[in-house]
Amino acid sequence: MDQLFHILIILGLWILLVPGLVDHQLILLQQINTSSFWIYSLAIVFLTQPSGILIGLLTQKWRNELGDHTESLDNAGKWIGILERVIIFTLVIYGQYEAIGLLTAAKSILRFNDVNGVQKRSEYVLIGTLISIGTAILIGILVKSLTS
Repeated sequence: MDQLFHILIILGLWILLVPGLVDHQLILLQQINTSSFWIYSLAIVFLTQPSGILIGLLTQKWRNELGDHTESLDNAGKWIGILERVIIFTLVIYGQYEAIGLLTAAKSILRFNDVNGVQKRSEYVLIGTLISIGTAILIGILVKSLTS
């Protein structure tokens, strides 16, 4: 993600600064100069790291209770949560609420097989998932209402 943002910034600056691209510059500046652009941008930024930190704080009590006895990839849960929130946000913006249910069901099935009967871990994952999904849906509805 970090490298992708670097590339996007470099590309954006190139479009703005290279002579002869005036039409592109005007179009880009017109898009950036709208309140909708900034509302969507702020929402997406919030749904990445800041909301992950908030969810981590809300679930810290249960994470401490579980300890770190799991064999999982480093930061995998963080990246799954970020992608999940951005995808759900996008689905809310486009009004595809059915797909949110499909995504949630698919994730639940995978997690159910992964957890393999450990109730405390299952409950912890479920709480985190519901907070994550709820956050993405609420932000999506808020953005839709602000940009309509």
